[in-house]
Amino acid sequence: MNNMPIPQKITLCDGVDLRVITTDSFKTSRLSVYFILPADKNNAPVYTLLRGVLMRGCEKYPSLERLNIALDELYGTTMTMRNFLDGDRQVISFNCEMLDSRYAEFDGDENIDILEGTVDVLRQLLLFPVLENGTFRRDVTEMEKQYQCDLIRDDISDTASYAKEAFRRAICRGEGYGVSLLGNVDYVQSITAERLFEGWQSLIRSAAVEMFYVGSESSERVESILRSAFVDTPIFLPRQSKKIPSSIHIGKRDAGFVSEDKPVSQAKLIMGWRYEGETSLDKYCAAMVLCELLGVMQSSLLYVNIRERLGLCYHCAAALEPSKWILSVFCGIAPKNRRLATCEILRIFREIQDGTLSEDVLRLAKRSLENYIRQLPDSAGAMEGFYLARALEGGERENLTPDGFLNMINCVTREDVIASAHAFILDTVYFLNATEQSGDASAQ
Repeated sequence: MNNMPIPQKITLCDGVDLRVITTDSFKTSRLSVYFILPADKNNAPVYTLLRGVLMRGCEKYPSLERLNIALDELYGTTMTMRNFLDGDRQVISFNCEMLDSRYAEFDGDENIDILEGTVDVLRQLLLFPVLENGTFRRDVTEMEKQYQCDLIRDDISDTASYAKEAFRRAICRGEGYGVSLLGNVDYVQSITAERLFEGWQSLIRSAAVEMFYVGSESSERVESILRSAFVDTPIFLPRQSKKIPSSIHIGKRDAGFVSEDKPVSQAKLIMGWRYEGETSLDKYCAAMVLCELLGVMQSSLLYVNIRERLGLCYHCAAALEPSKWILSVFCGIAPKNRRLATCEILRIFREIQDGTLSEDVLRLAKRSLENYIRQLPDSAGAMEGFYLARALEGGERENLTPDGFLNMINCVTREDVIASAHAFILDTVYFLNATEQSGDASAQ
């Protein structure tokens, strides 16, 4: 697969890396800035609140209306934010999509540099927020606090989201991956404008930063623009950032069961395994194949057996958190089917461990992963996401290319997958019990 460009990594300063993926495959370019911090239960809700406040305006664009006008003038550039956990790290990103400069038409003397203009807007938002008496504006802070509290309430009412959050907190209690990014309503309401300002200073000067550009501009020009916009700005330096490791596990413990009742119509069952073994690159690829055949690919073992053959669930899927080596299975079921579904999931897992895995299932899992890799060049966001994951994981995975990943996946043997299944130890079973009448849990 030789049509997937490999990023050029450029270190702009201590703790700030730029990766330029040069391609002319798209009519748009993509620019992203990722701030990476330790996931901490006290700081995570502050940083979550901060991203919303920053997007409310800056000195140059003091309102959302002025900001949108500036983006419209850059040929409709869009800017979005993400806030997510990667292992024990909180990642806050600002992602820009813009017309690639090759397609910009200039009238008369007007010469708009889309990349430079977009970088300037991002710089203004991140480094020059609107302040009032040396801190963030209280009215804007209160507005965003209310919005974040509404999100917390929405998460509670969203059964799937609530169950996944509760499971994550249970299996990673005491670890960064177990913190809540939103916090709780009482804690968010206690955050002051002054505390938020302290969080902004910490974000700008202490967070590790990964920058990505996907487009037709040369790496030299992208580096020059970003270096001038950020690194040469005094507020950005001196930096005290460093790479943040993610713990794989804390000891070995017996499986725990956590159950909650909630007045909803569909129950949620989540089972989680933690890895107890060598975490080399080949073991990582074997774990990816295991997850794929268990509950990701269209004809996965979970889907074929639990949903289609037995009709025990509405839906079921598996997921692997690579930075924590946590394998999880998520099911939406009727409460009466909990024990049967649990036993069937464990039976399937034991059969893999016992060596009943067929070569046909292994081949389908590899083909599914291959299709995923081969589709990456079709999307700038997908390419960036692949290389971002490698950058966050670090170590020997950081330099893994799509071709290299595909080659390693194809080298995974049936014995490798069986060994991987043995290395995953059941840790936590979470059940969100539906207390409303839910009817029959057939897969109709």
